[in-house]
Amino acid sequence: MNSSSPDPAGAWRPFDEAVVVTFDDSRGIRRPLALRWRGSLWRVIGDSRHWSIWRALPVAPRFPDDEPVTRGYRADFWRLQAQCNPVSPVLHFEVRRAGNEWRLVRLGATFELPG
Repeated sequence: MNSSSPDPAGAWRPFDEAVVVTFDDSRGIRRPLALRWRGSLWRVIGDSRHWSIWRALPVAPRFPDDEPVTRGYRADFWRLQAQCNPVSPVLHFEVRRAGNEWRLVRLGATFELPG
């Protein structure tokens, strides 16, 4: 990872792995509390960032005479910092939800991650 990067997470490494994200819905604000990844529970620390995207995707008509239609697709993203315990390293996670499944899409650290 490039430690001279202006991003506090250093360089980001792409991933595509299933994760489980738990949320706190108290006070009317939904925030991630923890992330389960590779058998470990990572507790969220600090502020998290959320954004979503929406796309209109074309759907092929079933029959040649049918009109083409579009279907909406929404994906939610969270970028968060988390650690397993108070003395473990802090990792930066970027996760995406499309449908009911959360996926880890990028992982960042301020130190070199093993290959």
